[in-house]
Amino acid sequence: MRIIFVGGGTSGHINPALNMASYLKKIEPDSQILYIGSKNGLEKELSKKAKVDFKSINVSGFLRKFSLRATYKNLISCLKILISDMESKKILKDFNPDICMGTGGYVCGPFLRRAYKMNIPFVIHEQNSIPGLTTKLLAKKASKIMLAMPDIKECLPKEKVELVGNPLKSTFLEKNQAIKMINEKYGKNLINKKIVLSFGGSLGSGAINSVILKIIKEGIFFHIHAYGRNGKKIFKNLDKIENLSKFLIREYIYDMDICMAAADVIICRSGSMTISEIISLRKPAILIPSPNVANNHQYFNALFLSESDAATMIEEKNLTMENLKSKINEILNDKNIRKRYAENLKKISTTNTNEKIHEILKFYSKKTRIVLDRG
Repeated sequence: MRIIFVGGGTSGHINPALNMASYLKKIEPDSQILYIGSKNGLEKELSKKAKVDFKSINVSGFLRKFSLRATYKNLISCLKILISDMESKKILKDFNPDICMGTGGYVCGPFLRRAYKMNIPFVIHEQNSIPGLTTKLLAKKASKIMLAMPDIKECLPKEKVELVGNPLKSTFLEKNQAIKMINEKYGKNLINKKIVLSFGGSLGSGAINSVILKIIKEGIFFHIHAYGRNGKKIFKNLDKIENLSKFLIREYIYDMDICMAAADVIICRSGSMTISEIISLRKPAILIPSPNVANNHQYFNALFLSESDAATMIEEKNLTMENLKSKINEILNDKNIRKRYAENLKKISTTNTNEKIHEILKFYSKKTRIVLDRG
């Protein structure tokens, strides 16, 4: 199969594509895979680490507000659409994919529209409870729309929609195995320790970083935290904090699968990929949805788990060190809560996601359609 994945901006749009690319490499070693993203996005770095070929198109998003600055930037974005269309055409012509798969973000729009004009089929993977603008704009042209969340809030073409879940890494580690790997890699001794993992997304969250820093200074738990690209100033004086041996602080967690498997409780935003990983691992989580995302979709992602009695939600406006620490202690000290969350997470989990997406990609690929058309 020759396939192009396109999507970017945040890890929530990038990781579904890279996880699916990794799966395809295992089951179809001869597959030709290309990732398309923006020039300055996180997708370029993550594609390189995943050993997936990467090319960029010159595109940027629109600012959804009225001001002179926004008007100027939106005019530039319109110009970039014309440039990205020409770049997309060349990439599609040179690579000649059997199918494209979009995973969200503004980079998808111009690329998948050009694929459609060139009679190259494409499918969309929508991660969130509320479809993004790109999904809504491309829905009629897509061969299939694959959903990660069952509680979809918008009307999409029913004949095209299928619930598949989020593509994740093929295997997750056992807790003890993950702890051993952390011990060896970072020279820690985490056997029989309570481990708290926290992160606020690839860019970081000022609200989460500020509260987590206060909790870390108390040194109550062994704490793994990723502060993100915008959190460097808050954590610039780490060497002055006592109890250094009780935490691992990094800008970005590249071995997230190991850290999540080792954790006893996870504190995080509620992007769809994170939600899916928590569900798959059956991990107790405290979800702090970002209020700064389109359609407030993280709130609805978190609400779905909270109403299923499968996680705790704290809205950012209510976030304090005291109530977060209280929730952490409540979960860590009550095995009945952890057991109840695990049981309810199991009830809402989807299975065989990677296999389902693979079958959809094969069915709608250009090669398969030619065979079907010939009878």
